[in-house]
Amino acid sequence: MSLILRKDAVAGAFFTVVSLYFLSGSLQYEFGRLSNIGPANFPLGLSVILLAIGVVTLAKSVRSPELVNFAGSAVRPILLVVGALVFFSLAIERLGIVIAIFATVLVASRSDRLLPWNRSLLIAMVMTLLVVAIFRFGLRIYVPLWPW
Repeated sequence: MSLILRKDAVAGAFFTVVSLYFLSGSLQYEFGRLSNIGPANFPLGLSVILLAIGVVTLAKSVRSPELVNFAGSAVRPILLVVGALVFFSLAIERLGIVIAIFATVLVASRSDRLLPWNRSLLIAMVMTLLVVAIFRFGLRIYVPLWPW
């Protein structure tokens, strides 16, 4: 499978779509006044900055004559990382942070075919321990550790 696109077109389109999504979400919050700004201002400001970056990147890629061949091998890492993030967002409340983080890091680390399984397991264990230590004990944020 081969897909030929202009250089940076995918990144520009991605930035633009993500910024528009968060921009629309920020409009649901209160803006407040100049002396007492509301919660909508921060995500709105970041969305506008990201939108500008996306539009500039997209415009630059349209004018660029350089084409990039995205081979089928480039699709696998993208799907694994995005799939791992989707899994995490769906699993964090149901499975607890230990299982969700471990599985997410394990799946995302498999996007690199050269990384051995034992390293993937080690990375997943270390990241799980770090996340639990930071959120549960360092920041004292209650996140369920296990599903039971």
